[in-house]
Amino acid sequence: MWTRSELKGRAREALKRSYWESLVAYVIVVLATAPVSALVSLVPVLNVAGEVAVNLFLRGPLAVGLCFFFMQNRFGPPVVGNLFYAFDGRWYSKVVGAMAWRYLFLFLWSLIPAGGVAIF
Repeated sequence: MWTRSELKGRAREALKRSYWESLVAYVIVVLATAPVSALVSLVPVLNVAGEVAVNLFLRGPLAVGLCFFFMQNRFGPPVVGNLFYAFDGRWYSKVVGAMAWRYLFLFLWSLIPAGGVAIF
């Protein structure tokens, strides 16, 4: 099992190799999702449903792409194009399905404390 210091050392080494690429990748993800989310929040009728759709169809695949980018960063120089890995035709429906299950289970598990609060 790895210790915390070993994990931090590996992360430092990976970021030393590609700090600017990692920063650019994160900024791309933020710039891709922030305007869409702001636009959805301007329309009150679409606020909740639009936010769920943005999370499911845009933020989820971009988060998977960002994780893929950082995983590739461990082994060699990363490619910023890996951010859009989940938007490939083979993977998009699988990623969206996995994110839908994730959000469903998060919602269901969040009902447990809400039920406890409602009882008291």
